[in-house]
Amino acid sequence: MNSPEAYDYLVVVGDLLHGGQKMPDTTYAFLQEAAARDVELIGLCTGSFMLARAGFLDGHLTCVSWFHPEAFMTEFSRCVSCRTRCSWLDRDRLTCAGGTSVVHLAAEVIEKAIGRASAVKALRITIEEQPLPFRTLQPEEVLP
Repeated sequence: MNSPEAYDYLVVVGDLLHGGQKMPDTTYAFLQEAAARDVELIGLCTGSFMLARAGFLDGHLTCVSWFHPEAFMTEFSRCVSCRTRCSWLDRDRLTCAGGTSVVHLAAEVIEKAIGRASAVKALRITIEEQPLPFRTLQPEEVLP
């Protein structure tokens, strides 16, 4: 791993909630150092739970999926949650509800870094414009 100041953003992706997922000590220490050096932290979907569990969202307004607001509010009383928006930026913390809001959050980051035209281009690349033909086959199962 590079040193934290090598990054503009660090993204935490969550997992299933009932596992009470926690980040490894080395990851926590790396994110602490990054936060101290003003690297923006991003929580994707339940990644917000992981950031909150580690204390990185205390006092921050946090976007939470409409599917999990009660669980978030119960576990993290020091955070204020918003379930009406797809993503949220509060100072140096970005969070999103998951699903397709992830690509829109990425577009926001791209626009901030290199402009709106690049953000629009990135969205057009990731979103299909036409439905697949009726007879299109499903992908084959990936075997381990």
